[in-house]
Amino acid sequence: MPAKPVAAWTAAVLGLWLALGCESAVAPRPDATPDAAPDTAADVPVDVPVDADADAGWPPESPEQVNVTSEDTVTFTALFPYIYYQLVRYNQVEDCHETTVHAYHVKTGERQLVAQYRGSPQVEFLALHEETRSAYWIMNRFYRTGLANPEFRETYHLMRLSLETHEMEEVPTGPFYTYNCEQNNGMMHLYDYDPRTGWMVLCCQYVDEMLQRVDTWRANTITGKIEFLVNGVDRHLFLTDSPNLIQPNVLTGRSAAWEQRNGWIAKAPPFLYEVWETGPVPSLVFQIEYPSYMMSAVGPMNRDGWFTYSLLDEPRQLLVTKGVNLWTMEELELPEVSYNQFQGRMVHPELPHLWVWLDAGTSLNFYSYSVMPSMSVSDIVLWDQERDIQRRVTAGDRRYTTAFLLPGEDPPRTLVYRSSDSHTENVRLHLRDLIAAGILDETGHLLPEW
Repeated sequence: MPAKPVAAWTAAVLGLWLALGCESAVAPRPDATPDAAPDTAADVPVDVPVDADADAGWPPESPEQVNVTSEDTVTFTALFPYIYYQLVRYNQVEDCHETTVHAYHVKTGERQLVAQYRGSPQVEFLALHEETRSAYWIMNRFYRTGLANPEFRETYHLMRLSLETHEMEEVPTGPFYTYNCEQNNGMMHLYDYDPRTGWMVLCCQYVDEMLQRVDTWRANTITGKIEFLVNGVDRHLFLTDSPNLIQPNVLTGRSAAWEQRNGWIAKAPPFLYEVWETGPVPSLVFQIEYPSYMMSAVGPMNRDGWFTYSLLDEPRQLLVTKGVNLWTMEELELPEVSYNQFQGRMVHPELPHLWVWLDAGTSLNFYSYSVMPSMSVSDIVLWDQERDIQRRVTAGDRRYTTAFLLPGEDPPRTLVYRSSDSHTENVRLHLRDLIAAGILDETGHLLPEW
């Protein structure tokens, strides 16, 4: 394997959300004081829209699957016994986005509206801090400048939701954004936040010189200090994220250099898989370089040292999952399958033998010097490394991704995952009790399919 150990940990893929906000950052819950018990689903305001754009075939038909949401989910996280998610609607009258925060109890199936605010959250995953049972995220708001250019400016706010009391607050901070992020109205994403030290790990996607760039950095909410991992002006870095970050203080990703071509700046080789340690001093600890049209996706760093990534198997023209243990330098290849084996990683930090990957079909897309599966559907597959058993969890009716066993549950049994339609829209959340379904036993091992 053409590995180049440098000294390393992590990185992450970033999504965008056009973040408009009204004048008020946080709105009180309807019919509730800040210390009141969380509202139930019946208290959702009538102007929060139902899922008008859902697929006609909704809900999916995967056996024993519970549909947590039936509306477009922007961002989420989970900690037993709840799955937390945020829904966004645009208020045309007030020219802003309005966000509602919901909690789904995995045992009772009860949905609660726990908070709402005016503004837009970061996309995909909230930053989970298990020690304090808190979820953090960046909320974006805008204000009109009265100028033709720029027409508006973004403001960025650190938000916290207590997973004990379901109270939400804006955390007071000094500036924690980079110059290019602020000047170009970038979309910011919080990966990690330690409330004890004030250190945040963030990235910001913005457009500059007609190029989409990504800054990745640490910022301290107390001192205002900023430490770059990667400056988007220097090169392009895709970072990967997870609703249940496996290895603390670590980001994994892939990057490409910027180079000048006939007066234009373009992404170009070399293409690198990278692992970054984000604190106390940000450092690149591992790096692998591959030729063009070989690299695909990476997964978050597993707690026992496994870094996994997807790569093209040229003879078979299929993606495979490989890995390297950054503590022992052992190499890993998952079982060979007859489809694109995509985004393989462990599914729970306490079950190192249990892995998950996606059956991502057999078609491929080659673009921007990289390769990705071309698929309208994808299925979740679990693999027990000790028993060498594979079990398919979903039923091939949507594009399923991001599977993990619910943190804090003993024994681990609830698989949480999300899906989208063939256009990667209409994002939904699901869960499945793997023990009740006869897929997993109480020791965390897969059972054979009879």
